[in-house]
Amino acid sequence: DMARKIDAHDVADWFINRIDRRMGEVITTDVVHRLLYFAQAWYLANTGHEMFEEEFEAWGTGPIIPAIYERFERMSRAYRTSRTAARSRVANSRC
Repeated sequence: DMARKIDAHDVADWFINRIDRRMGEVITTDVVHRLLYFAQAWYLANTGHEMFEEEFEAWGTGPIIPAIYERFERMSRAYRTSRTAARSRVANSRC
């Protein structure tokens, strides 16, 4: 296949960067994966080529690319840890 493929992480980032956080918009991992799934299907139907090489797995929540799922789980854990630490600092400063 001579068509240049895009990394699925770049496509996921493209969708995520379209969210208007100032307006309170959020995007979940499940939504990112569904968007990736539909983008891959649309691209394949219109060009005859896959947009990216990463393969989907059928999970109970829908189509998932394991590497992207793991990336966002790590980011989510880091975010939760930093928010917990910040709350702890605020609570300790009130004492």
